[in-house]
Amino acid sequence: MNIKRAIGWWISKVLYEGNPWKKKRAKAFYSQFIKKGDLCFDVGAHLGDRSAAWLSLDARVVGVEPQPRFSAYLASVFKGNQNYYNEEIALGATKATSTLHISNLFPTLSTLSGKEWRNKINRATPLTIPYDETIEINVLTLDELITKYGKPVFIKIDVEGYESEVLQGLSQPVNYISFEVLSFNIDLMEECILILSKLGYTQFNFSLRETFKMTFKDWVEADDIKTHLTNNSKLYTGDIYARTYHI
Repeated sequence: MNIKRAIGWWISKVLYEGNPWKKKRAKAFYSQFIKKGDLCFDVGAHLGDRSAAWLSLDARVVGVEPQPRFSAYLASVFKGNQNYYNEEIALGATKATSTLHISNLFPTLSTLSGKEWRNKINRATPLTIPYDETIEINVLTLDELITKYGKPVFIKIDVEGYESEVLQGLSQPVNYISFEVLSFNIDLMEECILILSKLGYTQFNFSLRETFKMTFKDWVEADDIKTHLTNNSKLYTGDIYARTYHI
């Protein structure tokens, strides 16, 4: 047995499935965006905690997870749920085949991002994050996923430094998009906001870590969200939420 793989699996299980109160908070939080029958894309689904929250709202969910063992887990957990569709692929700017760098000890940090990003995260955290396995995976675009399943109401993107690549594969706005932000990679955050602004997104908000609480009572403009996150000197993770003005 791969000891790192076993430890990494249980770390993920504890972090994402070990808190029943977190599940309730997630359902309540996402109910402001997602209604019964809505289509959602969970890009970087991992163990499917977001997918589960959306399914509890009677949404239809496409779970995108390139790591084979996690994709197989998702297929098993949601087996028989007609509202869940499993995709063992990655998303990017263009259709391609790419290398997935897997951290068996910290599988949630597995990524398509290059060596520079992987070095950045190791410099930014007190932990040593080993990338000890690579596999070749199929990469599609958000546009191609929309062609297959239809236009979603909500897209969540959590792909460890590859968020801008995923957003580049989208040519049309959907109601809501969220993407992960890591404090050591502000340049990537600004790049993602620029892409979204060109697609017509004008209002933004931020949720720190797994709190499922918005930082701003009222949604703010792109410059406001960038200033807030740039001026935060602490190491943090969270998600930026974006919506178009007409919603």
